[in-house]
Amino acid sequence: MKESKRIKKNRGMTYVELIVVLSIFAVMSSIVLFNYGEFQAKVDIKNLASDIALKIVEAQ
Repeated sequence: MKESKRIKKNRGMTYVELIVVLSIFAVMSSIVLFNYGEFQAKVDIKNLASDIALKIVEAQ
């Protein structure tokens, strides 16, 4: 009888576990979003450099 009560008691997630998971998700999301701006700036610079190189080749 005690074993069946334990099984029922351990089902689901507690609020603490839910808060921990959401906190980890929030931290990881903020890191990704922070780095995305830096990544986008690098991509823009590379695209501009490629465009300039193409214009130079076309001008010759």
